[in-house]
Amino acid sequence: NKTNIFNIYENTVRRLLLYHPIDRFYQNPCTKHATAVIIGFGKLGKQLTLSLLRQGHYSRDKYLHVIVYCSHAGATEAQFLKEYPQFSKSAYGKTDCNSDVFAYTWSNIQLQFEEIPVSDVNWLDDRNSLFRSIRPDTILNLYACSEDGIHSATQLNMLLPKIAYLKDEYKADVQVFCYYNFPDKREEAIIEAHFNALAPHTFVTCFGNYIDECSASCIQDMSLDALPKLINAAYHKNYDDADSLWKEESEKNKQSNRQAADHLWSKIRLVWPKIDWKFDAKTFEPHPEVSDIIFSDQYLEEYGEIEHRRWCADLLLQGFAPYDYPYGSPDYRRTAQKWDDDKSFRSQQQAQKKHISLAPYVHLTKNNQQKDIDQIREIPVFLRGVVDSSPG
Repeated sequence: NKTNIFNIYENTVRRLLLYHPIDRFYQNPCTKHATAVIIGFGKLGKQLTLSLLRQGHYSRDKYLHVIVYCSHAGATEAQFLKEYPQFSKSAYGKTDCNSDVFAYTWSNIQLQFEEIPVSDVNWLDDRNSLFRSIRPDTILNLYACSEDGIHSATQLNMLLPKIAYLKDEYKADVQVFCYYNFPDKREEAIIEAHFNALAPHTFVTCFGNYIDECSASCIQDMSLDALPKLINAAYHKNYDDADSLWKEESEKNKQSNRQAADHLWSKIRLVWPKIDWKFDAKTFEPHPEVSDIIFSDQYLEEYGEIEHRRWCADLLLQGFAPYDYPYGSPDYRRTAQKWDDDKSFRSQQQAQKKHISLAPYVHLTKNNQQKDIDQIREIPVFLRGVVDSSPG
């Protein structure tokens, strides 16, 4: 209960998405779509896909498209959907999804698998989804995720000139990432310099270097857990004992708090533009003239609903299942009340991977809706705990 196998790929992807987020909607108010193109579906490509399915939840007018290029795309997709039947591939674009938690959770995320081209001619075809996704109103992140770093670099060497051309042509928001997992940092610097020469106006970087990801200093670095620790303390309504509460948490709950913490930055990128970034640089509290806006019922419910979709995605991908009761039925209300009142019942049900809150936001009890809203209210407190705002 207190241990977990260290997953190098999960750690690598988590750091990558924290430092280089795909949800850069605030940079262009007209942008409604973000596209992640993943080349390769080995252990890293699969982990990146799962992380995007967990983290890619935004306001209702913004969408995430995940395109995976791999060999035997049809069979790979079928196997993925067999492993994760709770992911609703058919939910994308549906707005009336209050009766199905699967459709509700994935309504803003599209996942598609495409056969990886085997020749340069086919790769560089204008009809490829990669190039059709480079447009003025779309964010594009390209991830070359071959298990062999040299192969990733070779693919980008062929693709980057056309990517750079289309990026300049459409004034598009494009970032490119190369999984280069060799431990030679000097060689990585040479590769990055070469990429930047091929595409001088495109952000291109390597990631996944074993020195960065597998060193003891990286694995033991607790800074990535500073924010999850505060979120856990907020859940227990006890910031004073944040450290001891964190030590006592199960690894499952730690992972859930990490997912919530990573998505908090996405919420900030969605929330703060609403008030034109008007907040105190030391306390992170919104300026008085905009605090009523950001903490209005409308925005709190909107962002509470985003948090709930993210939470549902996390639990569903862990294998949790919703109850079969119709929402609002006597059985559902009775179970929800017992869930709130009886801790032993709650623990026993969670051990069987059942959760009463796996339901669309509108069907939650007020108590459970409030938990999602509280996380938005606590953003200034969280930021004060993890950001050094002292001069210099």
